[in-house]
Amino acid sequence: MEDKQENLEKKIQKTIKSSGKKLKNILVVEDNPEHLKDARKYFNAIKGVKAYYADSYSEAEEYIAPKFEGEAPASIDGVITDIYFPIGKRYVGNNGDEDPVGVLVAAKCHVKNIPFVFCTGGYHHGVRYNWVNMLQRTMRWPEMIDSHDIPGCVKDANHKPWDKAYKQLKELVEGK
Repeated sequence: MEDKQENLEKKIQKTIKSSGKKLKNILVVEDNPEHLKDARKYFNAIKGVKAYYADSYSEAEEYIAPKFEGEAPASIDGVITDIYFPIGKRYVGNNGDEDPVGVLVAAKCHVKNIPFVFCTGGYHHGVRYNWVNMLQRTMRWPEMIDSHDIPGCVKDANHKPWDKAYKQLKELVEGK
């Protein structure tokens, strides 16, 4: 069974590589103003790539799954999403904390066949973040890009590795 799955995954990657698809339009879902500032700086410097930004699930949904066909603000080739952020502008989860609605973004992307990558500072979320890791692996979603993997990064994720997230998303979209 394992060999069949590996063969299927290789066929899918081969199909992606031969599709000639380019990563041109990216949706970045991030609610932290400092991380957004860094993301804008990083993506503005990449020629041929247009980044769109959402800071809540409801805003991201407009791009990924608009209520009516043709209503999306832009056609998105891939998504880089945080994990913990608000569902909407006026809603924050239980006890004033954010919910892991990045999982909803990932699920919508999965259903719509839109490549996505989690880019998070998950370390500071502690054990609340472990189930997301388990789900990601169970669903065979792309490996998370976590700021705690950056040498010298403190627990409160002062920077996110946008370069690593972009590289992984590009590989998913373009198959390189």
